[in-house]
Amino acid sequence: MSEQETKVQIINPPNSLRSRVDDGKGSKGLDPSLLAKAEKAMDDVKPQVQEHVKGEVGRLQALMAKVSASQGQDQAALQEMFRVGFELKGQGTSAGFNLITRFGDSLCRYIEANKTPGAKELAIVKAHVDSIAAIMGRGIQGDQNPIGLAIAAELEKVVGRPT
Repeated sequence: MSEQETKVQIINPPNSLRSRVDDGKGSKGLDPSLLAKAEKAMDDVKPQVQEHVKGEVGRLQALMAKVSASQGQDQAALQEMFRVGFELKGQGTSAGFNLITRFGDSLCRYIEANKTPGAKELAIVKAHVDSIAAIMGRGIQGDQNPIGLAIAAELEKVVGRPT
């Protein structure tokens, strides 16, 4: 068969998922009672999540002291800082500390981009850690604190994420 004789068949499978989730009348989709049950379950575990986040913030501060003492040469401690920052990024919002999630994300990206930090890079890492500790220490929940937002915006400029 030559190129001119090649036949093409386009198959469009039916989208049966759409009809199961939304019929356009609001009678299908997410059951409001299930959503309420899930939200209540999250509210019930929130104090435990907050304690976990508080412990991780303490670990992050201890690791920062270790990394600073080694002038950024302790790669194991730096990688552990990344892991703790990643944990905080994931758990911050669940605990109600949305800015901790934002700072944790920025910290992880910065550590990842600066494998062997010098004095300037360590100061930026420390600014992240100090900001996370301040948010936790002052109990700043949500993501509307003007000082936290201003600090996050400045750090994200340094890290390279547009705000």
